Amino acid sequence: IILLIKNLFVENELAKKITNLTGYKYSIGFILCYKTFHVPKIDEEKSIYANHWHRDKPYSSNTLKIILPMLKISENNGPMEIFPKGVKFQDVKKKDVMSKIYKVKMEQNEILIFNPNKCLHRAGIPAEGKERVQLMLQLNVSSKWTFNSDLVYRQKFREPKFPLFSYFGVKREKIENF
Repeated sequence: IILLIKNLFVENELAKKITNLTGYKYSIGFILCYKTFHVPKIDEEKSIYANHWHRDKPYSSNTLKIILPMLKISENNGPMEIFPKGVKFQDVKKKDVMSKIYKVKMEQNEILIFNPNKCLHRAGIPAEGKERVQLMLQLNVSSKWTFNSDLVYRQKFREPKFPLFSYFGVKREKIENF
């Protein structure tokens, strides 16, 4: 995990690019690699995983998520779906709004960065016999670029919904200190 962070944020200068884009520095609070499977039609209305439109409201309005595909993500893999900022829940089913969905189809060498607090999004459902495998990093605003020293341990648990409280007192390592 530390080598991944070093490669992505230092060697490929992602930390610098994100700071230039947002004006903030971040702490990497959580990392998770997961696989999303097909859900039969009869169960699609159930909340199996994040397959319903939502915003991640417990997070800061400046929290970012980074998605890295472990395998190519095509339409058959149930790509994540994201609406542009400003689309409201009550407008989701309107035809003119539905045409604005961004389906996150990705090659392995691409990354997605988005604000889960401001953009309605959902996990797409893979076609039968297909799956989506991706790595997700949660970035929370910080005074300097850091990562939680217990990232390896935390990946065994669910993503914390209240990062300010969940990471209180957790030791952080500076990203520049490699």
